[in-house]
Order: sequence, then structure tokens, then C-alpha cells
Amino acid sequence: MKVIKPVLIIMVAMSLLSMTSVSFAQPSIPKENIPYDVPEDVKKQIERLYSSSAKERQDAAYELGEMGSRAMGAVPFLIEMLGEESVIEHDESGTTVVISARREARKALKKMGRVIAEPLIEAAVRSDNYSLLSQASRILRGVKHPDTVNFLRKSLEDSDSRVRKNAVYILGELKDFYVTEILVSALEDPDADVRANAAYGLGRTKDAYAIDPLITALGDDDADVRANAALALGSMEHDYAVEPLISVLADDDTVVRANAAQALGIIKDRRAIEPLITLLGDSEIEVRASAHTALQAITDQNLGQSKQEWQEWWGK
Repeated sequence: MKVIKPVLIIMVAMSLLSMTSVSFAQPSIPKENIPYDVPEDVKKQIERLYSSSAKERQDAAYELGEMGSRAMGAVPFLIEMLGEESVIEHDESGTTVVISARREARKALKKMGRVIAEPLIEAAVRSDNYSLLSQASRILRGVKHPDTVNFLRKSLEDSDSRVRKNAVYILGELKDFYVTEILVSALEDPDADVRANAAYGLGRTKDAYAIDPLITALGDDDADVRANAALALGSMEHDYAVEPLISVLADDDTVVRANAAQALGIIKDRRAIEPLITLLGDSEIEVRASAHTALQAITDQNLGQSKQEWQEWWGK
């Protein structure tokens, strides 16, 4: 999962694209597997989740949420709806309406409380659906089950790197200091995607304890890990990271250089001015743009992307 800025832009664009098209998602659980012992009204709403109508799926998820604990048998089906993209439709008056079964499923699961934490984690860490993973993270952050971290810690022992990668992502999204030690350990995982998500998650915690491990991660063999570590160090806003970030402005990877420049712009330490001016001569436009933005943030000057003009200003 790429969480560095350029990829986020792509992901947002893809999300908007999916909202403008007709999205039809059903639970992958066979319909005949609906538990026989669920109340009849609950069963009826679960069956509606299989409808070809986005509006009906949304309404069914809402109704299940209104039933509260009576609808516990619907939990696996609601979890699957978290992976459905929103759909844009128009009502009879021509007004644009956003239909989101995902949103209503998320609300329904939150209403059911802490009891959904373990099955939600089990489904999310084994999913290839980014929407489901993201929505699950939001729910877990809200329900605050005391064993959430322990459930996720166990997932980090799984032999499947996808499970470990997703578990690390969710841990980062919890945005709590108590996950820092786990995420620091994940920086040593043999899988690069796990390490990249760990670096991203440490940036979300903003825990200064992670600064030294993230500085070490700037030397990782994988460019995504280095790029995420650079942004994470920026989010800490600590001047201890300035010199290490300056050193990776010469990295071979475009995104690493751009992210390091962005991080330096967040920290706003004047030691970065001259190296950032040099970076205005970079061959890649996104690197030059990041360097320019960082220089503006540090100096309150707007001299464009001309390396010469910045050099003249700096030499005064």
C-alpha cells in the first residue's frame, strides 16, 4: 500500500472515478449461508444486502444498524459491505444523491460496539480491499476495544505478509502512542510493504520515540520505506531529523527526494535552505515543486522555482 503523497493523489482520483460509475457489490458469503437462527426481520435485511440496487443495500445496512445487538448475525455481511464504493445517482428532481451502503454499514457496526472488534480485524487483515481496510480502521478507532492492539499484535505473527501489512496499517490508523513499540518492531519485518506501512503508521503516532528508528529506515533498501520514513519524520516536526533528511535529498528515488524536501518544509529549520535551493536544479518536476514549497515555508519568501533567484537572495 503506497501512502506517500503522489500515490495518495492517484488513490483519490480512482475513488472519485468509482463514485461516478454504477458500483454493484454483494457480500461474497453465499446467500444460503445466512444463519438459520437469526430473527426473521434481520434475515430479511441481510437478504436485501444482495440487491442490485445501491439504494436498497444502503437502506438495509441502515435498518440493521437500527436493530442493534439483535442484528449480531449480520456482522460478517456488514463487514463485507465496507468494501463497497459509493455511487452517485440522481433523484426524480435531478438532485445529485450519494448512495453509500459502506457508510451505513460502518455506522451499524459501530452501534454494535466492542463485540465486533475481533471479527472485524480478522476480516480486515485478510482483505485485499483498501476500502474495507480503511473503514475497519475507522471503526476500530471509534469502538476502542481494550484488546484491539492484542488482536493486531497476534496478526503480526502470521506467515502471510498481506496479513502483517494490513495489521500494521490498522495499528497506525489507531493514532495512539501505545502502538509505537509494535510499529518500530515492524520496521524490521522481512517484507518491504510491512516496513513501509510501519513507517507510515509511526508518522501518524507522532511519537518522538520513533525518530531514531525512522532515521535508520531512511537507509532501507526499499524506496517506499525510505519515502514513508521521510514523511513520518516530517510529521514529528523535530529538528533532530533535519540533517538525516538533508542527506536523503540526494537519494536515487524521485519520491524519496520529494518527500524529504516536504518533510524539511514542515520542520522549518534554516539549515535546510541551501540544500533545498540546490534541489531546485533537480531533473524531476515534483522534486523541484517540493523544494520550492519547502523553501517558501521556511523563509516566507516566494521567488518561484528559479534556482538562480534563490541563490542570489540567499547570498545577500
